[in-house]
Amino acid sequence: ATAWGSEPLSGPELADNGDEFGELTAAFEQLRRRLTDFLNRLQQEVTKHEALRYELTLGREIQQAMLPTAPLQLPAFQFETLLKPARETCGDFYYYRQFDEARCLLAIGDVSGKGFPAAVFMARLRTLLNHEVLDHQSPGAVLTALNNELARRNESCMFATMQCIWLDAAAGKMVIANGGHLPPVLRRDRECRQLTLRRNILIGVFEREETDFPDESFALEAGDELLFYTDGVTEAFDERRQLFGEERLLTILPAAPSGPAALCYTVLHEVMKYAGNVPQSDDITMLAFRFCPETR
Repeated sequence: ATAWGSEPLSGPELADNGDEFGELTAAFEQLRRRLTDFLNRLQQEVTKHEALRYELTLGREIQQAMLPTAPLQLPAFQFETLLKPARETCGDFYYYRQFDEARCLLAIGDVSGKGFPAAVFMARLRTLLNHEVLDHQSPGAVLTALNNELARRNESCMFATMQCIWLDAAAGKMVIANGGHLPPVLRRDRECRQLTLRRNILIGVFEREETDFPDESFALEAGDELLFYTDGVTEAFDERRQLFGEERLLTILPAAPSGPAALCYTVLHEVMKYAGNVPQSDDITMLAFRFCPETR
């Protein structure tokens, strides 16, 4: 008699086990190849993403380099600027240029859209602005020349809102030309109100006459503080999708400490507190000044 298990298995039982093992091995090999392919593709996507992030970071650095950095040296004014992008690149900007110890030109603007296209349009606008300011010191003339140059080559149909402001300490006045931008807020003796500007035409859509961007003159009193801002302030959302709004802005400003820096950072703090955990949806830019002729 032969002992059980002393002879090798044969027949259908061996064939079945061999087929199952082979199929399992083949399945694992196919899974290994797919996993390897997936990891390779994932690495490629990560590399592409890192390259894109690097390019966007570089673009942001270039944008930041286009903003003025040297402080304005006008004894009769105190100034503050603030820009908080919502993404790596942004479409908001501010600008200033000093002509002498009493006069300077300021600008603030917001390009339509977000991301890289808005950043490119902003860069073009900012470059043209620097050129036009040298040729025209009238805010309305600057906006007209800038608008017409942008409108002539604007196949993408982008536009911007913008204000151009001329300050003259010797004359004690401010001259504003408005291109569809939000009205600035004047704080005088702790009372705040929005300035009423006559025209509200966007920049870069159609060619315009200089009368479309009229210069509007406002007398300045000692202690006057002006806040210019983009809609990233008033259109910030809370968790219920409610806007921060112009009314809330006018409510918080009277109690803010004196000085342009205090105005800007009080507003930013209140906007961030209002939004809570809601991500910033738009760029936030502010430009403020205080008229203090007694320090001249």
